[in-house]
Amino acid sequence: KKIGGFVFSLAMCAMLALAGCSSSSSSSSAPTVSGIASTGAAISGTVTLKDATGEELGPQDIGADGSFSFDVTGLTPPFVIKATSGEERWFSYAAGPGTANVNPLTMLALAMAVESGDPEDAYADPSEVADDAIASALDDVQALFANLFAGFGVDEDFDPFTGNCTVNHDGLDALFDALAFT
Repeated sequence: KKIGGFVFSLAMCAMLALAGCSSSSSSSSAPTVSGIASTGAAISGTVTLKDATGEELGPQDIGADGSFSFDVTGLTPPFVIKATSGEERWFSYAAGPGTANVNPLTMLALAMAVESGDPEDAYADPSEVADDAIASALDDVQALFANLFAGFGVDEDFDPFTGNCTVNHDGLDALFDALAFT
C-alpha cells in the first residue's frame, strides 16, 4: 500500500509539474517577414517592406549573408519587399508573416503577377497583388526554369519566395551565379 501511494503521489507531482511547464512556456513571438536577398551573391544594400495600407518599414541594411527580417506586428498583409543596391532593385512578395526571399526569380514572378509587368507598381500598392496571381506566376516561373532547375539540382517545384536560398554557390545560388539577370 505504501509503495502504491508513493507511486500515485509521484505521478500526481509529475503531472502537476508538467502542467505548470506547459502553461508557463507558451509565449508568443512577434510575427516577422524574413528571408535572404541574393542574386548569386548576397545583395549588398538595403531592404524595405510595404504593407497593403502603404505603411513602410525600413530601409534596413541587408546582412552580409543576405539576411533580413521585419517585425510586422500591426501591419496588414500582403507585403511587398524591395531590396536596393545603388541603382539596382529587386522585389518579392509575402501573403503574410513568414519567409519572403528576394531574388531574380521572385522579381520575375512578381512582375508576371501584376498587370503592368512592373514590380515597382506592386511595391507602390501591395493591396493590388492577388495571391492567386502570384501562385499562377510562380507556376509559370517553375515551368520556364524547369530544365535549368534540373541542371543545377534544384527541385522542379522549388519556391524562390520561401525556399532555402542560402548564399553558398550550390543549387539555386549556383544557378544565380551562372546567369546574369537584368
